[in-house]
Amino acid sequence: MNQLKPNSTFQQPQASSLGVLSYVYSLEKDAETGYSYFGARYYDSDLSVWLSVDPMADKYPSMSPFMYCAGNPVMLVDPDGDSLNVSNLTKSYQDLLISDLNSQTGLSLFVNSSGNLDYKKEGNQAVTTEDGSEKARNMLISAMDKETTVTVHSTSEVSSNSSTLNIIKINFIQTQDLVDNTVGVDKETMGFGMTFMHELSHNKFVGNGLSDNFSDINPRGDNVDFMNSIRSDLNLKGKNYGQRMSYNPFHFINEAGEIEIRMPFGNDGSAIDKYVKINK
Repeated sequence: MNQLKPNSTFQQPQASSLGVLSYVYSLEKDAETGYSYFGARYYDSDLSVWLSVDPMADKYPSMSPFMYCAGNPVMLVDPDGDSLNVSNLTKSYQDLLISDLNSQTGLSLFVNSSGNLDYKKEGNQAVTTEDGSEKARNMLISAMDKETTVTVHSTSEVSSNSSTLNIIKINFIQTQDLVDNTVGVDKETMGFGMTFMHELSHNKFVGNGLSDNFSDINPRGDNVDFMNSIRSDLNLKGKNYGQRMSYNPFHFINEAGEIEIRMPFGNDGSAIDKYVKINK
């Protein structure tokens, strides 16, 4: 029988691949995977199994890592967990993300045994360098220290933050293309770390909950303005991240007379010599 978590919803019965009706209990149904999402891991309601180990399994070595509520969901409640879980990313994607974030936050990040993003400490203090942005560092530490789990996934769709699921999705292939087509500013300005922090800042569970409320008066919006404050910090540290001048890119005619889509990073608002070319 499917395990029911408090405050979950009951969905209409669905036909399984065997032609038998299956009942779905979940907090949220992930439309992309089709699995039930419970904040820290996915659940296959057709097979009645969790699809990954409990992120906190190393704290309970005597129990199966696939168990829920110590096998007693009637009497016990499983908390949401904690931190930013990156166990769904490949090792190479984890490395790309951590490399950027270390430089941009000044932290020394690693993936712990639970698959969560963590940072090195001396006592209760984070080990930091002078290179990163204090704003970026504070946001990331706050997210990692919260009790709510947000999982990070790779996607073939546009990078995004879910407003209902505790999920951040990063299109690493598209982001690599942005990195490769950055001109006049540091390639990391719209790279893996900045893209991740942009989506994290959107997140209402562990981030800032900022929106892309751009307008004619402010063509960037609150979230881009916050990310630009991180860029300003990094520029003062000797980097060249520029300033993103709008939320939407511009159509630009290059020297060959071809139309390119460019995200402007020049302080004058132009996309002539400081920009990120966006390929569809």
